[in-house]
Amino acid sequence: MYVTGRAPICVPIAVIALVLLQRTLRLPTERKAEVSIDWLGQYFQTARGYSPTVAGVLTIPLVAVMLTASVGSGQQALR
Repeated sequence: MYVTGRAPICVPIAVIALVLLQRTLRLPTERKAEVSIDWLGQYFQTARGYSPTVAGVLTIPLVAVMLTASVGSGQQALR
């Protein structure tokens, strides 16, 4: 079940929490021109020598677990 009032509030709260955490811990902000979030795929390709297709297939279990955990935690939050 989807509650319209709760979902849009989660993103701003998460952003505020990250900003407060960064300022509290005084973490430096590093901006880089070429940032890749697909580090696991690059690891499989460069360090393990797998092809891009095999590297993508190897990340499927991680994505499946993240999907399951996200759906499960969302359901728990709505209770």
